[in-house]
Amino acid sequence: MFDVPLHYNFHRASVQGSEYDLRLILKESLVDRRPLDAVTFVDNHDTAIGCSLESWVGREFKLQAYAIILLRPNGHPCVYHADLYDEVLASKVQTLMKVRAKWAYGAITDYFKGDDGRNCIGSAPFVKEITVGRNHSSLTWKNIMANDVDAARVTVSSQGRGTFTCPPNGVAVWVPE
Repeated sequence: MFDVPLHYNFHRASVQGSEYDLRLILKESLVDRRPLDAVTFVDNHDTAIGCSLESWVGREFKLQAYAIILLRPNGHPCVYHADLYDEVLASKVQTLMKVRAKWAYGAITDYFKGDDGRNCIGSAPFVKEITVGRNHSSLTWKNIMANDVDAARVTVSSQGRGTFTCPPNGVAVWVPE
């Protein structure tokens, strides 16, 4: 079943921007209620402007929406063909698809609010101290979505914690180096 409620949540988030409470993004969605049956998508031919379900997800939120569907263990993500030809979006979506194939498995913890209580959608960087486990202590993690790879590294403390960041209105995907 196509997860239209999730798509509408993506659309609302793209319209409301930093006013949208990202903790509600999965609310009433099929991926939340029936995760094995949900076909998740960001946009499709029916949601385009002028079409029957007109509710296009704006460019400023589309990559975040793809991160949500591609990096979750639940649901069956579907990437809109036209987005794979978008000059700005295509390479980032393809990176997310590779991340899903290589690293997106196991337990998941959502971090939709920063340490300062701010929403992670917005014009300021998102900063969050995250416990990744003592078994990852002293490992260096890299944000493979960053343009400047040298600046996007975090070394995890002996307690298994690191301070991870996400650029304004962006997506950060941290993987062990």
